[in-house]
Amino acid sequence: MDTVGRNFYTVKFKDMNTGRYLPDMIPDTRGGYVWTNDNKSLLYAVPDKETLRTYQIKRHILGTPISADQVIYEEKDATLAVGIGKTKSKKYFIISSSRTDASFSQYLDADKPGKPVIIQPLQDNVEYSVEHAGGDKFYIYTNLEAKNYRLAEAPVNKPGKENWKDVIPHREEVFLQDVDFFKDHLALVEMVAGLTKIRIIKWADQSEHYIDFGEPAYYAGLAYNPEFNTTTLRYNYQSLTTPPSVYDYNMDTREKRT
Repeated sequence: MDTVGRNFYTVKFKDMNTGRYLPDMIPDTRGGYVWTNDNKSLLYAVPDKETLRTYQIKRHILGTPISADQVIYEEKDATLAVGIGKTKSKKYFIISSSRTDASFSQYLDADKPGKPVIIQPLQDNVEYSVEHAGGDKFYIYTNLEAKNYRLAEAPVNKPGKENWKDVIPHREEVFLQDVDFFKDHLALVEMVAGLTKIRIIKWADQSEHYIDFGEPAYYAGLAYNPEFNTTTLRYNYQSLTTPPSVYDYNMDTREKRT
């Protein structure tokens, strides 16, 4: 809740069974809230009130004073802003520190958050983001040695770049624009000769196909897809003859509907 209009929010908690608000309130936040898997505590980002840079990740346990909130991580590099999210598998939290030209990530167990573990230290001109889709692997989307980006995998217990193995290698003629993960599928957004394509890969047999948009020129991109265990991909689409639209696409049957 922002009652001033400066984008500083107070977080309040509502019991959905009783409809009553809990006494807990977290003041002066600016976004980035994730629950532990037991729904008893919240991790959130803390901004600097002068620079507005988010520099801390704290944990609030419901029913305890805000003054007792634990600092999970503090980003001391003033060029980096920090944020937190949860993997599609719901197993890990990912803390990301980023600036315009570079980023690095750390992970914590979403059941019992402890000390963050660095996946790969900050490196100039290297960006990467991390996802977990089950099993013992992280997936890393990165421009390391890949100006058009690539997708790699690495063991959770050895996630450093020396263990990154290509899943989607770098290609000179294809820009890997975006990726999203599902229990049975991988969705890729690729740009070829200025035209965006959405490619679907089935994990089980590595079969693949591109979504047929039925028009020679268009814009397409992934929409918000929070569900992991689903065969439905939601994407945005528009063209000179199709107004901005949102489609649900069945990645198995290839049927789509608005």
